[in-house]
Amino acid sequence: MIKKITLLSLLVAFVAITGCKKEKVSEKNIVGKWTVTAVEEISYLNGKEVSRSNDLDGEFVFEFRSDGSGQDNTEGDINQFTYITTSETLSIKYPGEDPEVFNIRKLTSSELQINLEDTEEFNGQTYKEVVNISLKKK
Repeated sequence: MIKKITLLSLLVAFVAITGCKKEKVSEKNIVGKWTVTAVEEISYLNGKEVSRSNDLDGEFVFEFRSDGSGQDNTEGDINQFTYITTSETLSIKYPGEDPEVFNIRKLTSSELQINLEDTEEFNGQTYKEVVNISLKKK
């Protein structure tokens, strides 16, 4: 019985330690200024792609600070936000809005690829929107 408790305690400690390391690596890599290089929007209806666009009008920059705050210049204004990263997600929250949770597809010291997926059921139809965003560190 004591062996089982000890083994379980060690396993829980190992998972907690390795999980924390992943989050810190991701957060550390994301800090800085990033320029959006591509935005791809894909729409699906019942699992079949119905439209795809690659639309990037202007230069958009996101700045992620080490204190969990940031800003962007989208929509012609400077917008403040807070963010949280894990090894797999980037959650951005603007004041008064729900957070947007992006999947991190790639994160290196100079490249970030994220995507956002939204699926809804309506009148027996399944609608899915996917936005893929590529950024380069300035």
